[in-house]
Amino acid sequence: MFLTTIRRRRVIAIILVAVLLLISICIWKSDHPYIKDLQVIKLVRTKLLLSFSLNQTLRSERIKNPGLILDTPGCRIPKLDPFDPSVVDLYEAKEPYPCPGPPLFMSSQPGGSISLNASVLEEYYKLKPSNISCVYHPIRRKYEKPGNVRENDYELLPPRKLQFDTPLPEDQVKVLCNLHGKETFIQYFPLVRLKNKIEQNKSSIEPPTPRLNVILLGVDSISKLQFLRHFRKTHAFIKNQKTFFDMKGYTKVGDNTFPNLNPLLTGRFPQDIWNESLADTMYFDNVDIIWKRYANKGYRTLYAEDSPFFGTFNYGRRGFNETPADYYLRPLYLALHNSEVREKGPFYCFNSQVEPELMYDYVRDFVRTMGNNRPYFAFAMQSSLTHDYLNHAGYADYSTIELLEDLWDYGAHNNSVIILFGDHGLRFGSIRWTYIGKFEERMPFMYIHFPAWFLEQYPDLAKNLHDSQERLVTLFDVHATLVQLLDPTHELTEKERVTNTPYGLSLLSEISPYRTCEKAYIYTHWCVCQVLQEVWAEQPEVKKSAEVIMDCINNELRTEKTSSCPSLQLDKITSAKLGQINDLVLRFEKHGNVVIDRHVVYGERIVKYEDYIITLLTNPNGAIFQSTVRHDVVEDTYCVVDIYEEFSEDQYSSCINTERLKKFRYCNA
Repeated sequence: MFLTTIRRRRVIAIILVAVLLLISICIWKSDHPYIKDLQVIKLVRTKLLLSFSLNQTLRSERIKNPGLILDTPGCRIPKLDPFDPSVVDLYEAKEPYPCPGPPLFMSSQPGGSISLNASVLEEYYKLKPSNISCVYHPIRRKYEKPGNVRENDYELLPPRKLQFDTPLPEDQVKVLCNLHGKETFIQYFPLVRLKNKIEQNKSSIEPPTPRLNVILLGVDSISKLQFLRHFRKTHAFIKNQKTFFDMKGYTKVGDNTFPNLNPLLTGRFPQDIWNESLADTMYFDNVDIIWKRYANKGYRTLYAEDSPFFGTFNYGRRGFNETPADYYLRPLYLALHNSEVREKGPFYCFNSQVEPELMYDYVRDFVRTMGNNRPYFAFAMQSSLTHDYLNHAGYADYSTIELLEDLWDYGAHNNSVIILFGDHGLRFGSIRWTYIGKFEERMPFMYIHFPAWFLEQYPDLAKNLHDSQERLVTLFDVHATLVQLLDPTHELTEKERVTNTPYGLSLLSEISPYRTCEKAYIYTHWCVCQVLQEVWAEQPEVKKSAEVIMDCINNELRTEKTSSCPSLQLDKITSAKLGQINDLVLRFEKHGNVVIDRHVVYGERIVKYEDYIITLLTNPNGAIFQSTVRHDVVEDTYCVVDIYEEFSEDQYSSCINTERLKKFRYCNA
């Protein structure tokens, strides 16, 4: 069907060319003086129209190479299997993390109250509400003590009696409950209440039109391949929604969290605002962080990370002097990490609750407290489960899918942009020293949801967003997108763009398919775009690749074979190219420092896969196929990664299931 459509377009283009050529001849032969005066103009117009028609036809006929996740003139990135034989033995599926103990009988509620679940208390603790008494200690953020150069100070205030289901005038609390004299149960809560001063200030500000809330959900150290391996429930949810955009060419621009989240949150490289000499002196209060722009437009802001000692602005840096957002989780997590709850429980657990769930409860309460009438911007970064170990990512799938499902249940998806993303891939462990690991480290995952009404109301922006899925993009571009969302229909002038987003292009704008790593501000040692070079058709690896391709095609013909579908023979190899990622990526070992004395350490080149992109002419009837064959240099095996039919006579279109060939994986030793 697809090839038939292409032929129909070719016929239409040929007819159009013939008609326009005939018109131009008639014009040229005319003796009318007025016509003669316009001959040159009309011929130029005719040529322009012909050129436009042919370009449109060629553009529509271009087939995306199914062996690539990104296939543009500026960047080709090979498609890799998350369960590639070279890494599959490293994978281990995970069930939910087993935090011991009974379910919690207390929970925070929107508006800043704490509720008691009497059923849980009776079933699991064998107590009635009248058997317990509870107090709470307010947790307050403190300015740093003299000599302390990290934002690590907090204080616990004296206890106060806890009244359930009554809003507390606090942001974070430690609750102690006497369980009928048997034991003291301790639980920590972040609370979200409406704050009078903030509401008075922001209620008077007119938000942008159209107004979209922003929810940024970061997951530390998760590559796209890692996401496909371990976040299966979350991935299934995303696919079912039909409103998420998959940024297939998303590539990191720095080594670890800070040099990647800095582009997202500020639109700048770290060296533009900070360096190591300022580690103990510089606060980030005066840095233009994106949520401040939203705050100036009347948005309520939330900032939360579940790993306080490794926070984006805190690990090796001084953090903030004043509270950076309207709702700020850090003091609670500092208190928790120094608490008896942390000491007595297994790692990753706060009582029977996994660490990220507490942060996600904070996001839930924030979204529900703000409701539909108060614009908000939330940024939450999960690191605790995913940062250090390859397979611990599987634990994070469960809390992530539950949060997304709740956001949909609340209706938050109807008025919010929701961005789920990784900052970079895994930087530790044995997978990093594999060929697949080179891609993993550099290519995190990113899915962006926009409400359906927004996409319908702004079809041009929706088209650009759709096209951006097939472009080389970075977190600089996400920052530029967030800037544009403050005034979605306003196109920045060049001066405004340089001032606001010097390194990024909004995903809602038209991004050129000719964009390269250099144009996207991706350093060479982070760039996984393939470097292509022509190779000799008689080279042994090319001939072997062609042999494997022909075996694959004829296997398909035998599956579909009828009397009118004879086997194909190789006529000749019309084109052969070798595709590999650049040598600096293959030799990369580690990155040193962020700004001062920034350097890269290189070692031995990792040798594993090389891709041959082969175009074949076959007999009989001149069918043409293009295929990518992956040569395992170590094992000396050849696998057909993809294959598609560029041209054939009608009988071969009916003989060969092209869609199945695209998904075919055929290997030959």
